[in-house]
Amino acid sequence: MTLENIKSTTATTAGIADKVNTDNAKLLQETTTLVQNLPGGFSGLVKQFRDKGLGSVASSWTTKGITQSITADQIIQGFGSDRISTLATASGIDVKLVPGMLVTVLPKVVQLLAPAEKVVEAVAPAPKVVVTS
Repeated sequence: MTLENIKSTTATTAGIADKVNTDNAKLLQETTTLVQNLPGGFSGLVKQFRDKGLGSVASSWTTKGITQSITADQIIQGFGSDRISTLATASGIDVKLVPGMLVTVLPKVVQLLAPAEKVVEAVAPAPKVVVTS
């Protein structure tokens, strides 16, 4: 990620954070940072959700059409309890409340960090190449 991309993402995150309540704003910032720092960033997050059976939910957040809703239990399943705990600590929110708050925050972070093309790349398997001699 280039310095300009980081500045742009930070400015956009700040703009979105202005539209949510104070607790959610801090959680939004911390979730954005956490996703950016995952192995593979956004694509890594979508892969993680896909591997846990939730890829269609994650990809629906950034594609046109109906966005699938997600439950707090699915957030825990896809995001992982360790990351939930990390976010709770970083944002100063009770760990029991974070999954419910992430139901609305995580889709915003996903929309912020990746265009629809990247979702498709992250969810769709790579084409197979057959080499014959």
